[in-house]
Amino acid sequence: MSLRACMVSGGLLGTLMMAGAAMPSFAQELADPGWDDPFFSGYLERERSRPLDASPPNDGVSFSLPVLGFATQGAPGAGDAAPPIGGPLSARLKSAIAEWPACATASPKVTTVPETPEQAAGAAPGTWFTSTYDFGCLQIVIDGDRNEPDEAFANAAEEAPESGSIELAYQNENAGESIDAEGNVASLGVPPKIEQNEVVISYARGNLVYGVTVSCQTGSESLCASRPALVALTGQLIPVAGRPAPN
Repeated sequence: MSLRACMVSGGLLGTLMMAGAAMPSFAQELADPGWDDPFFSGYLERERSRPLDASPPNDGVSFSLPVLGFATQGAPGAGDAAPPIGGPLSARLKSAIAEWPACATASPKVTTVPETPEQAAGAAPGTWFTSTYDFGCLQIVIDGDRNEPDEAFANAAEEAPESGSIELAYQNENAGESIDAEGNVASLGVPPKIEQNEVVISYARGNLVYGVTVSCQTGSESLCASRPALVALTGQLIPVAGRPAPN
């Protein structure tokens, strides 16, 4: 999970500041989000109907990249600029995804950061976001970032994925290690066990690759174990906030 996702769930930012740890540095060069992608055209048409001086949807942060999410009353931007919302989100997802868990709450608790410019964590406000949709027995975290990565971490030779492509990666559990009674790590010398209750999805839209982390607890495991269900879930994401930065 990304640092910014951790900020939502664990208060990591405050911990780093209290400990005097150096905050992560972010390059100031910004990638073109690719607003001209046809995927964003319908959203942009609706967005143009809002006045330019309309208050940003997330308490003072105006996003300059497309914010992906689910159309809910709690999602940033899911107001007049979003399509009509028909019924609770869980019911709509269940109609599209057979494996959608019955234990999921009808409507999720939605948290999006940064909520204020002070939460921008070193990068320009509105250039990244992390949204958490908490359904109780299931959490979905979506993050996007148009800040160019530091050269030390960038792979210039890596070809950008085609818009619309989806890749899934399950997390390794213990990576072939065990913890003994004294708390020491001991290698088992066996292949790592794959934990299928958390999956990280890379979803390309426009010029950006969004991260979608799906965490399944008791009662929702079948969703995380089904690749077709996860692909269908990713296909339900739509632009819910953001506006091209003025030239």
